[in-house]
Amino acid sequence: MRKIVTTLLCVALIASLLTGFAMAAAGIGNFARVNTYKAGMFTDVGTEWFAPNVKDAYELGLVKGKSTNSFAPGDNIKLSEVVALASRIHSIYNNGSANFTQGDPWYQVYYDYAVTNGIITPGQYVSYETNATRDNFVRILFNAMPKTEYTTKNNIAAGQIPDISEYENDQAYIFYRAGILTGKDAKGSFFPSANIQRSEVAAIVTRMAIPFQRQSFSLETTVGGVNLKENFYKAMEELNKAAQYLILAADAADYLLEHGNDANKLEELEDNLIEGAMSTAAAYDLLDEIYIATNGKSEYATARDCAGKARIYCYTAITALENELNTVDDIVAMFNSIATSIRNAFEWTQKGYISVS
Repeated sequence: MRKIVTTLLCVALIASLLTGFAMAAAGIGNFARVNTYKAGMFTDVGTEWFAPNVKDAYELGLVKGKSTNSFAPGDNIKLSEVVALASRIHSIYNNGSANFTQGDPWYQVYYDYAVTNGIITPGQYVSYETNATRDNFVRILFNAMPKTEYTTKNNIAAGQIPDISEYENDQAYIFYRAGILTGKDAKGSFFPSANIQRSEVAAIVTRMAIPFQRQSFSLETTVGGVNLKENFYKAMEELNKAAQYLILAADAADYLLEHGNDANKLEELEDNLIEGAMSTAAAYDLLDEIYIATNGKSEYATARDCAGKARIYCYTAITALENELNTVDDIVAMFNSIATSIRNAFEWTQKGYISVS
């Protein structure tokens, strides 16, 4: 009996040890508070906007002070520190801990880990002893967690961040939409070339690790001097007017088909087609301004091009009518193309309006 009991105890001990060494499942839930932050421990952190972020980032083990009693919130950080931070975040997210043994240089272990895990690429930066820019920081930190963790909660249109395009830095746009970045002014300016400060670092990493702290906000919708929301709305108004003019033109055409040639109805048909052409042209111009301001976003190009087609079809019908090249039946046959283009332009314009509202 003693031998059996001893064997069972050994099995239980082995099972408990195996449990202790089990790999943690990857996920946001791996970020735990491992340090205790005491109010006033950093003499340069008081009631400023970043104070709660410093506390959380310190307790999560993501940042430390520059000394025992100083955080230095206004100081810059070096690229080597950014790589180390991204590696810690990646390791905690995937393994539940961040156990690194520093060597020479101190950041080599983090660099090797970052390269191995796709956070950075070999030779991506010439020197890791230089100060990191905001652009550098976001590009590196973005790769510390899967893209699926950056759930969209803010409508930020392509080109809406005034000093970067989505093509130049799509990671920054994803962080804005997720509420991890908010910009440095009401317009949401990113200032990509500016050095990133330790206070900003604390805010960003805290929002990465604690999703409920991510910010909900909206930006001014002016991009490149163009108010996107206003232009979309005005374009919808013009397209709606174009649709109404097309209905009036169709009524005049129906009369002509039923009663034969009538100078007044022919003039009415032409006038409404001209008004429709002018409205679709106005919509095209408004949408073209958006397209140019946002560096050619494809969805906005579709709205503009559909309005352009409607305009061309209207002018084609007008030219044929004025030169008596076609019968009324032929003109009416063009209405379907005009109506389809107007409807498509309106639908895509409405989508654009919603995306910036």
